[in-house]
Amino acid sequence: MLRQWVLYLVYTLFTFLLQSTCVIATGKRLTQLAVENNMADPHLGYIIPIANSDISILDGKRDYYTLITITSTNPQHGCLLCQEITPVLAKVSKLWHADYSASNFLHFVTVDLNDDTNKPIFRSLNVGTVPHIWMVPPSSVNENRENRESGESDEENRTKFDFHSVPFDEFAIPKGSQHQQVLALAKFIGHHTQHTLMIRDENAMEKFIKTFIVVFSVVVLIKKKGPEMITSVPKRMVICFLAIIAILLFTAGYQFTVQNQVPFIAKSNKGEVVFISGGMQYQFAVEVAIVASTYAAMATTTLLLINLGQYQVNEKSIIKVEKLRIGLIIVHCLIIYVLYSCLTSLMMKKNSGYPYELSRLF
Repeated sequence: MLRQWVLYLVYTLFTFLLQSTCVIATGKRLTQLAVENNMADPHLGYIIPIANSDISILDGKRDYYTLITITSTNPQHGCLLCQEITPVLAKVSKLWHADYSASNFLHFVTVDLNDDTNKPIFRSLNVGTVPHIWMVPPSSVNENRENRESGESDEENRTKFDFHSVPFDEFAIPKGSQHQQVLALAKFIGHHTQHTLMIRDENAMEKFIKTFIVVFSVVVLIKKKGPEMITSVPKRMVICFLAIIAILLFTAGYQFTVQNQVPFIAKSNKGEVVFISGGMQYQFAVEVAIVASTYAAMATTTLLLINLGQYQVNEKSIIKVEKLRIGLIIVHCLIIYVLYSCLTSLMMKKNSGYPYELSRLF
C-alpha cells in the first residue's frame, strides 16, 4: 500500500514538472518569436502575426495572457481604425517588453485579413466588423472542463486552442489621439495582468535638448530685450522663485502625472467634468495645480501672519490702528483654516476614511 502511494506521488510530481516545463517552454518560444519579429520590422513591435490560419503556436496549457487582435490592414477594406490601431499596438507591445519580457506573461498576436490565408479564421468567427482586441486569460479549469464535456480527449484538452471555447474580454477602442489610445490599452492590460505599463517618451533626450534650447533662448531674449522691470530683477530672486515653483509642483505630484501621462481633467459617465479622481492610486493633472496653489497660498498667508504678529503699530507704520492689526490676524487665521480644509476635503474625496478632516468644503 505504501509503495503504491509513493509511486503515485512520484508519478504526480513527474507529470507536474513535465507540464510546467512544457508551459514555460511555450511561453519562452512565443517571447523569442516576438523578439525576432521586432528585429525584422521594429515598426510592428513585438507582435506575432498569424499566417495560414495556423494558431497552433497557442496550443497547449497556457500560464500567460494573450492579446489577440482581429484586424484588416488592407486599404481596400477601408478600415481606418485598423490603420490607426496598428502603431498603438506596436507601441504598447514595446512598453510591455521593455519591462516584462522575461516574465513571458503576455503575448501579442494579430490575425490580419490582409493575409488571405487567414480568411478561414474570419469565417469561423463570423466576424462582421474589425478591429477587435481580445484579452485571453491563461488556461482555466472551466475551459478544460468545457473541452472535456465537448467529447475531446485529454490530449486534445491540453493542446488545442479554440477561439470558440476560450474566454476573453474585449477592449473598447476609444476615440481620440494615438496617445490616448495607448494610455487606454496600457490600462486595460494592467487591469488584467496586474502589471503597470510605464508610458515613456521614446525620444526623451531629444525632447530635453529642445526644451532646454527654447527655455534658454526665451530667458536670454527677455534679459536682453525685455522691459527694465524684468531685466532689473536680481538673479537670486529669479532662482528662488523657480525653486519654490519646482518644490510645489513635485510635492503636489507633478512627476506622477508626467510618468503616467494622465489627462488634465476628465468627464464622468454623465458628462460632468471631474477635477478630483476618487482614489489614492491615481490623480488628474489639475489636482497638481490645485494642491500646489493651495500650498503656495498657505505659505504666503503664514508668512504674512508671522509678520503681522511682529508688526509694530506707530505713527509711521502703514497700519495705524492696533484693532486693525488684530482684525487682519484673525482674517489670516481664517484663511489658513479654509485652505487647510481645502486640502483635507481633497483627501476625503480620494479617501473617505481619512480621519483628520476640518470643514468639508466639497
